[in-house]
Amino acid sequence: QAGLPADPALEGEALRRLGAFTRDMDPLVRLHVAKALGELRLKAAADVLLAMFDDTSERVRLGAAAGIARHGNRPGFERTVHLLHDIRPEAQPLVAAVLVTHAERLQGAPLTPQEVQRLGISAPAWARWYADFVKRVPAAPPGAAAAAPAPAPPARVVAPAR
Repeated sequence: QAGLPADPALEGEALRRLGAFTRDMDPLVRLHVAKALGELRLKAAADVLLAMFDDTSERVRLGAAAGIARHGNRPGFERTVHLLHDIRPEAQPLVAAVLVTHAERLQGAPLTPQEVQRLGISAPAWARWYADFVKRVPAAPPGAAAAAPAPAPPARVVAPAR
């Protein structure tokens, strides 16, 4: 049934079952839960992912950030910027890559290579980008019909380093 819309009842059941595994003792299980929740396009899945930003495992927090980027969730963007402060320096480029994906999802268009380079792994630069974005594109008022999510930008293929 590839390509068919998902059954909302099945999505809700998947969310309920996955949510139970967010407290699993194994961080690898929690990481895979974050990945799966990133695939569910439900607001409640984004809420669970936001809670996973407080996980004790750095990998789970990265997985939650990647999942929330797929949702294009505004509060999730700010949490991901804060993740740049809370993560090992070696992992900061991964967070920056998630922020690029998230920013492109929010604005519905790719960032220029110059923007990506300028923003880099700088939390203040990303915070400024987000503040400018919010000024340009204010959030819909509560109760207003939600706009359709921006189309995902084309995937970037990165050749492995040699």
